[in-house]
Order: sequence, then structure tokens, then C-alpha cells
Amino acid sequence: MKKLFIAAACLVLFLGSCQKKDPTQEILDVTKAATEKIEKAKDQQELIKIGEDYGKEIEALGKKYPDYKPTPEQEKQIQGAVMEMMSAGMKNKNVMPNADVMDLSGEAKETK
Repeated sequence: MKKLFIAAACLVLFLGSCQKKDPTQEILDVTKAATEKIEKAKDQQELIKIGEDYGKEIEALGKKYPDYKPTPEQEKQIQGAVMEMMSAGMKNKNVMPNADVMDLSGEAKETK
């Protein structure tokens, strides 16, 4: 019985490692992880670092999947996740409302 359990566990691990991740799911996973970090950010500098790291991860996914073209439904999912991430930043009480913010270029800019 023990050998059967071990064989089944190995089979599950093998099949799980063979699955190729969908680019959309990878983008959503990275965005969700960034959202969770933003919710817990203790100050503006940490928030900026999270934004920089997120930009680098998204850029790496762009290189990993150069021909990726999301469907309209996938685009809607990604946009929803990004909006949730932005909302988390606005709700974080540790971040000043008029502090430096990230633009899409990845550079910190001061709001006026």
C-alpha cells in the first residue's frame, strides 16, 4: 500500500511539472502577488520598489512570450487585475496620497 501511495505521489508531481503555464495566468499571478505586497507596503519607498519589481517581471514575461496576443476576454481579466492592484495602492493607509507615483515607464514621478 505504501508503495502504491509513493507511486501515485510521484505521478502527480510528474504530471504537474509537465503542465505548461498559460501566459495570461502568469500575468495574473504576478499581478496578484504585487497586489498583495502593495496592500502590506509600509511606506512609499517600499511601494515604489514593488512597482519596479512588478515592471521587471512583466517585462520578463513579454520576453518569454514575444508572440503572446491576449483574447478580448483575457485582456479584460488582466485589466481587472491591474485595476485591483492600483486600487490596493490607493487604499493603503501607509502611503501618502500626494507622494511619488509610478507611471508606466517605470520611473518615479512626483504628482502636483
